[in-house]
Amino acid sequence: MLKESYIKLLNKQSHYNQGNSATKINLHLPVFGAINDFVLKSNRRILEITESEINFSPSSFQIPHITLAMGFIHSIKDYEAICYKISDFANHLPSLDLTFEQPYIRKPGNKYVFIDVNPANKIIKLKKELNSLIKSDFESVKWDILNEPPHITIGYINDKQKEIEKEFYQTPEVTMTVNQINLSFTGSRGSVLGIIKEFGK
Repeated sequence: MLKESYIKLLNKQSHYNQGNSATKINLHLPVFGAINDFVLKSNRRILEITESEINFSPSSFQIPHITLAMGFIHSIKDYEAICYKISDFANHLPSLDLTFEQPYIRKPGNKYVFIDVNPANKIIKLKKELNSLIKSDFESVKWDILNEPPHITIGYINDKQKEIEKEFYQTPEVTMTVNQINLSFTGSRGSVLGIIKEFGK
């Protein structure tokens, strides 16, 4: 049953991706420790108030993450090339000390709930280096993902925005040190569905 549920989500990728039938993947920094606990708590509170397409409940395959690259691969050859390149890249990745802003609802759409991640300039630089490395094996999404502020998505909502804003918790003043890049299948609204591979020290 669990396997069938996961396969069903993957089979719905083309529906999420405006008919693009290629396999959509996400390369991302992991989220763990105190900030992961905070993200799960915040998402749980959002789900108590309204429906959210971002769902980190125990029954969901979605996990918190910080996107570096997102797009489509068209063959197993592309996948193998990307894995080879990222493995070498991640092994030379310096540790990043990340801190986190307060949750907010992204305007103008008022649907995505984000926590921005610092230092933004270093993460954006990492995005550009990574995307340049894999561009020959990878069809990136159409929007400007490279310059988008680095963030953790904790919700995607259609209503009750004001009520949710009142419930935002104080983000813990913690530093999360990362030196790893993960690869995942992508679900709806930029979510990631578990982890396929981990790269780095």
